[in-house]
Amino acid sequence: MIRDNELVGLCQVIARDSGMEVTVGGKKSYITDDGCRLNIAAMPMTPEGRLVAVGLGFHEVGHKLYSDISSDWGHGLQHDLTNIIEDVRETRDFIKDRPGVAYDIEKAVNWYQEAGSYTPSDLNTAIRALALGVGYVDLLGFPSLVPELALAREIISSEMGDGFLSLAEMILKKYPKMSFGKEGTAESIEMAKALCNLLEEEAKKKEQEEQGQKQQGQQQKQDDHQDQPSQGESSEEEEQKAEPSEGEMMTKTAKMTRMTKTTPIRRLSPTRMKTIRMGEGASRMRTPHPRMMEAKMARMIPPATVGIILAPLTPTAMLTRPVLHPAVRPMIPQPIGKRGKPLPNSLRT
Repeated sequence: MIRDNELVGLCQVIARDSGMEVTVGGKKSYITDDGCRLNIAAMPMTPEGRLVAVGLGFHEVGHKLYSDISSDWGHGLQHDLTNIIEDVRETRDFIKDRPGVAYDIEKAVNWYQEAGSYTPSDLNTAIRALALGVGYVDLLGFPSLVPELALAREIISSEMGDGFLSLAEMILKKYPKMSFGKEGTAESIEMAKALCNLLEEEAKKKEQEEQGQKQQGQQQKQDDHQDQPSQGESSEEEEQKAEPSEGEMMTKTAKMTRMTKTTPIRRLSPTRMKTIRMGEGASRMRTPHPRMMEAKMARMIPPATVGIILAPLTPTAMLTRPVLHPAVRPMIPQPIGKRGKPLPNSLRT
């Protein structure tokens, strides 16, 4: 390690115009809030370590000379962004007044870049790397931070979109136009606030969009579920379609009632019914039983003439002898004429 006394003496020479107390130690270089003490991080006792220590001394002295450290820089991300923007702005002012310090400050920047101190890993670190990279690469011309700047842009674009990245870089384009000296600190604070507000607004907008998409997906699922009835519901609907409803049954009953009331029933006379039964409907009726026919004929013909009338028509009588008594007559149907009356004797053969 470089001897503390030697490094302290070197930094006192660098900071003699600021009148600060100089200490060496730890891993960070900083100025106290009251601006009375400058601490330089311990560096290896090598030529490169010596250059880095000198660059850190110049950088912290630049804060004493060109930054308003008494103002409120905020907290959290806003404080970090304000500090980064002030690092870029006061380095620009220091190099403008003392161009020779640019070499040592760039060596200090390269040292931390090689150590991975500027490599972003998430959205918050990417926002910090973007603010630092735009300032050091685009404004001061330090090329060592080009990979970190590209990675920061990639992370921000994937997390927040290209629109957010464009708005953030638009805010950081104010670097060259920032005021010189301590008056520029207020502008650095405003730039840091603008970046924080942009990040909050975009985060809320993204959250609302995600909630809207989630609700839309849930609503779509509900609609699909309603549009697709269950098996039980579909069978019930089919049964309802197959069976007439109560209203349809009542309508049909009313129609039948009106037809019954309004349509007269056609009644046939006994003579017409007898004619249909004996004549027109004979083909559809069974042949009367012979005994029934005999009984009917016996009522219509006198008993003395029954055997004489039937004898010529009976095959057995024609072969042997006539049947004279009705009880022994053969059971054959007798010929009848229209209206169910027997044929006269003169028409029988």
